[in-house]
Amino acid sequence: MSRKGYRFFQKPSVVGDQQNGFHQQLAISECGFHRKEKAFELKEKFDIIVLEDQQHYLLEGVIMTEEQKFIFDLKGYLLIPEVLTTSEITALKTQIETIRTDPESLPPHERRFPGGTASFLIDHPVVMNILREILGEVRMESSWFTYRTVGNGGPPPHGGVRNVNPNFNYQCHDGKIYSALTRVVFELNEVKAGEGGTLFLPGSHKANFRIPETHRQTDSPLFETYSCPPGSVIIFTENLCHSGVAWQNPDRPRIAIFNCYNFVGCQFHKPSVPKHIIEGLPPEKQAYFRNVWVWHQGGPDNGKNLRYEG
Repeated sequence: MSRKGYRFFQKPSVVGDQQNGFHQQLAISECGFHRKEKAFELKEKFDIIVLEDQQHYLLEGVIMTEEQKFIFDLKGYLLIPEVLTTSEITALKTQIETIRTDPESLPPHERRFPGGTASFLIDHPVVMNILREILGEVRMESSWFTYRTVGNGGPPPHGGVRNVNPNFNYQCHDGKIYSALTRVVFELNEVKAGEGGTLFLPGSHKANFRIPETHRQTDSPLFETYSCPPGSVIIFTENLCHSGVAWQNPDRPRIAIFNCYNFVGCQFHKPSVPKHIIEGLPPEKQAYFRNVWVWHQGGPDNGKNLRYEG
């Protein structure tokens, strides 16, 4: 039996000519159903067209635009402002504060990310539609948050330069991007350039020469960063040279969520999300923690790896 719902498409003025295929729908099974109010929040935010029926509300997401593809390939990262609503930001901050100060008050499967409230970020439609474009079949490798006050920093510069390791082998061929290991960062507070947001060395993900040590320092003029309002998301290939830096704003901390994804047939990190956290998620979100393989001859789902098996 077919499932009906609200189907979302970007308007031609946003993504270009229909002849170029930008109005392709995502498979219903990949999208899930969402509350009516959430559907219309995204309708207003992303200027999309809605087809509706009286029973369900289906979000088919926002397709990655040609401009976004150009920017991501050129720089190695993409910033999308105000993806999260105010209420979503508040709920995430509440969970983070509770984990920091009173974790025992939460059920065990909500005491670490991506369990509990944060689970809606696992397959956030705006992010998923980009990841499916630049990765294909997607697995999640890790999820954690950072809470940085003045003076608290992050890891030094790492990554960069073309790489044959499949986890870092960024490619673009015939108009198709393969990002390999990819990081998604949700900024929950405003970030202004120079305050301590992540630094990026643009273009270094496909550099052909070793990065000189003078430019592997955070004071290199080649590094750039960003300003963004709360609820913005930054997506970058992990082969891009990037760095943490000390937070500078005494009036508010940097509160950010870092989710890491990979192609379903690859894995870089040792699994770090505990089994009880994964098994506390609904089945469609557990699927993002399935085992590392692509196809099984004679198996269910036409041999595709689509399910979490514990």
